[in-house]
Amino acid sequence: MKINPARTPAFRLCEADRERYPGPEWLVYDTETTLNCDLDTLEKIEETIGWTMVELGGQLARGSARGLRAMIWIARKLAGCDDAWDSFKPKVWSIEEQEVDPDPPVEPANRAGRRAAARAPRKSASLSRVRASKT
Repeated sequence: MKINPARTPAFRLCEADRERYPGPEWLVYDTETTLNCDLDTLEKIEETIGWTMVELGGQLARGSARGLRAMIWIARKLAGCDDAWDSFKPKVWSIEEQEVDPDPPVEPANRAGRRAAARAPRKSASLSRVRASKT
């Protein structure tokens, strides 16, 4: 399984691993959130996994098993789990993954707001009109 670091995958461990490693059922690895941690946290993560965050991104893009292990471990660490890296050995090829929209649309709270949202031009449509008008 290759993980695209540019999108935000949600995942959960297989049943056996969820029993071995208790914590939230679904976890999200978000590159932007991870990179926006304080410097001490980032340095500890890099020191623990043995890669810089850039190197981790490359490992994830290649589908490295150790890269997947690191991604899962980081997501669990940022979710408050305290797994020791040396003994954290999940079945990385058995994780279940879903793509998560990092900027989900917000449903307007009332009918007037929903009507206004329905009438508003879509970003892609208005962008294509702007491009067409410039030519």
